[in-house]
Amino acid sequence: MTKYKTNIKENISTVDKKQKEAIINMVVKDDENFLSVFSETETPVISNEVADFIETSAKAIPPNTKITLKIKSDCIDDNEKLIYKRAIKEYYREQCFANKTEINKNNLIAVLLMLAGVFVLALAFLLEYKASISFWAEIIDIIAWVFVWEAVDIFCFRTRALRIKTKQYLAFITMDIEYLPFKK
Repeated sequence: MTKYKTNIKENISTVDKKQKEAIINMVVKDDENFLSVFSETETPVISNEVADFIETSAKAIPPNTKITLKIKSDCIDDNEKLIYKRAIKEYYREQCFANKTEINKNNLIAVLLMLAGVFVLALAFLLEYKASISFWAEIIDIIAWVFVWEAVDIFCFRTRALRIKTKQYLAFITMDIEYLPFKK
């Protein structure tokens, strides 16, 4: 099993008032499991353990911050450095694509729920004023507002969280990756 240093130092320093830069330090003592054995494409991707480490390290970093990943290791050769850099970027490209797909799906569901809510609300209006069935109109009114609220919940809250995660993935895709020797 790959061993990663657990006491992460996150250095967030302000370059100027508008631009922030974050540094994630990762110490790799054994790179045997750095890459996943599975990939959707021919390009290798990082293992879930490495991805969890990077994402956990970046939790306190605002999504629009420029990130530099400094990998300190004596067991990674020059060829592996290129492969690992591509694998990190490919992993987060796949995650970003999956998030964007989920956002599009959520937007479609929210629109459909909103339309259903409006249609059911119109039905409640018709029942109450045309057929004078106020009891059923109230029940249908409640159902309509549930549809509308679910649409608002999906569009404003769930999709917002996915958009923030997508920004974080984009930051990982564009982050600089530096390899440094491990000093004990």
